[in-house]
Amino acid sequence: MLRAATAGIIGTILGGRSANATGLFSRLMGDSASAAETNAPRLATLGDYVWLTPTKLGGGAQVQDLATGKTMAWIEYWNYGDSCPIAHHLAAFPSADPRKGFEFVNSTQGGQNVLIYGIPTQIREHGMLDPLWGQGNQIYRVGFDGQQMNLLENVAETTGIGLGVHTVIFPDASGFTVADGQKDVVAFFNRATGNQKTTVIDAFRFDWRGNEPDGVLEDNWFKGGTVRVSRLLKASDTGLYDYRGVKGNKLDWEMVPMGEYLAYTGQLPG
Repeated sequence: MLRAATAGIIGTILGGRSANATGLFSRLMGDSASAAETNAPRLATLGDYVWLTPTKLGGGAQVQDLATGKTMAWIEYWNYGDSCPIAHHLAAFPSADPRKGFEFVNSTQGGQNVLIYGIPTQIREHGMLDPLWGQGNQIYRVGFDGQQMNLLENVAETTGIGLGVHTVIFPDASGFTVADGQKDVVAFFNRATGNQKTTVIDAFRFDWRGNEPDGVLEDNWFKGGTVRVSRLLKASDTGLYDYRGVKGNKLDWEMVPMGEYLAYTGQLPG
């Protein structure tokens, strides 16, 4: 039974039953597998769960069996043509036995967020920050079949809506929602499984109309205004929305926690 269904970088924990995580690498690595088995009684005090987490700048997701301390499977979005995946928030659909299989949705952080942390990288100079495939806002639907993780769908590519942050499963598990503060867009999706394709139930954009639009940014931020909510429509000729990649971004970087002042003081690019 699913015990938790949504998370950011801290991950998602799912309940389960008997553990069987003896994969190929566990058998080959010997000492590592033995160490995990030795620690199994201590790890078991954490509860009978599997722990699903995004790897952030690692560019993927992984699932660990807390009863054994072993990694059951992982996926890397680099392998699917994403040149700079920042695996961000994820949410898992309910599963009767997550050790045998489950599906989850993982957003990738948008814009040039890889540059926030002061890493001396040349990723931009090497052309890896492509507006469509290198600056996030992908929504990956991934399946775990009990042995490995497989990319089932890029929801952003299927629907035309690319978002990179909050990801939540509906209470009845019939769909999910993704929201993004760099675009100020929220979208609601139906639940697809296996090789099915996701469709959009509805999507909205939020725009701030400040009372001081011609003054300094701080006045426009603090001196009141109106939030305008607009329903997004898909193109009649393609059946897709026009919000993939960087399209719709208001900021190149996210507003990092406790760094919101960087926006109204004009210190965020975009």
